[in-house]
Amino acid sequence: MASSSWLKTQRSGKVSERDTLVRRKNGVDTIIRKIGTDFDNDVTNINNMITYCSSYYSSGLKGRKKSISSDIDSEKEKYDSYDTKINSSKTNLQNESNRCQTRIDILNSEISSLDSQIRTAEYNEEQARKKAWEEYLASLKGGKTK
Repeated sequence: MASSSWLKTQRSGKVSERDTLVRRKNGVDTIIRKIGTDFDNDVTNINNMITYCSSYYSSGLKGRKKSISSDIDSEKEKYDSYDTKINSSKTNLQNESNRCQTRIDILNSEISSLDSQIRTAEYNEEQARKKAWEEYLASLKGGKTK
């Protein structure tokens, strides 16, 4: 059976790895959230400005105003769910977040198991110390142990 100090070292390593993954997952989740909110808000603001420019030019031009308005409107930004590069990146980030969460769950389970093993090892070590102490005292008295 492994010693409690060795088990504690193993537990410490797993806790450190888990904490690193939690920070990574939180960072990735923050980026995903920003793509979903801040990015879409920025796209909305840009598109509103493009619409404003289009209508401004449309009202000030004669003849080809529909063509120019159409050209301006075609420059509107896509939202993250429609932009394939951003959508692909967001999917990759979500996959990374899921991978981190899976590994975090595994580490939590391993840490819990190590906690149980540590308690058992500490109990067994304490029992061994008691027995050794009793044997030592008995040897001083010249008697036998249980």
